[in-house]
Amino acid sequence: MNKLLTPILVVSLGLCASLMGGCDRGDNFTWSQETPDDVVESARKMVVEGRADLLSELIWAEDESQRELLTGIGSVMRSLQLLSEAVARQYPVEIATIREEAEKARAEGETSDLAMRLMSGQRRQRGGTPSRFARSDDPVNDLTQALLTDPYGWVSRSTERVSTQPYSQRGVRVLLDNKPMFGFMTLTMERMEDDKWYISLPTFLPPVRNALPRDEQEQEVLLAVLAVFRNAMDDLRRDVETGRVRNLDHAAEELGKKVALPAILAYTAYMQVIRQRGREGSS
Repeated sequence: MNKLLTPILVVSLGLCASLMGGCDRGDNFTWSQETPDDVVESARKMVVEGRADLLSELIWAEDESQRELLTGIGSVMRSLQLLSEAVARQYPVEIATIREEAEKARAEGETSDLAMRLMSGQRRQRGGTPSRFARSDDPVNDLTQALLTDPYGWVSRSTERVSTQPYSQRGVRVLLDNKPMFGFMTLTMERMEDDKWYISLPTFLPPVRNALPRDEQEQEVLLAVLAVFRNAMDDLRRDVETGRVRNLDHAAEELGKKVALPAILAYTAYMQVIRQRGREGSS
């Protein structure tokens, strides 16, 4: 292994045990994947009932290693959901104000949901009222506040806008407002060998294919990255619950501090692994 990775892995791999040991796969939580519509409804149910960690179960894993990675991603999603719930309990007035602004924006045909903007390609119409993000002196902080306030609300709010279009007997395209989701990339679901429907990862795209781990070393690095993110959010949740964080703005600032450095380290570590892979492949 590249020696430059050692300091990062010594710290982050120690956190992996908590990542893999702390993810409840929801033995008492049931959902259906009998049809594509069931998958959409199951995603909504998982969000509404506080089980965002199980969203990754709706994605097809090609092997046990990929399932382990998806489970790790689900664990991070659960930590974000628990953090947002803690924020809602601690700062109810601020949360109510932001949600009121979001509802007003949706009523005017706009959305503050970053995920929905990316999926639908929605942009603010010229001459329209600027969003709170466009008016803000610190749009990154505002977007972080929105993430803390309602990270998965777009899932439960958009299920009626989602439909599917068959392209084969065992595959459908996923549409948002009758248009391909993400625009530049068609999201699909497939009926797999266990007779259930799953969201298919676009592994045919080179950026996605290249980003996925190809061996045990790369898998360990990526799991360590996820562990760092999860622990950052868990630390912030404890700070919020114990009153160490003053308000929502402070929470957004602290999340940036706790995640920024791990994100840089994570990107550096994994890019080194991928570059090493390229050098070994060309030798």
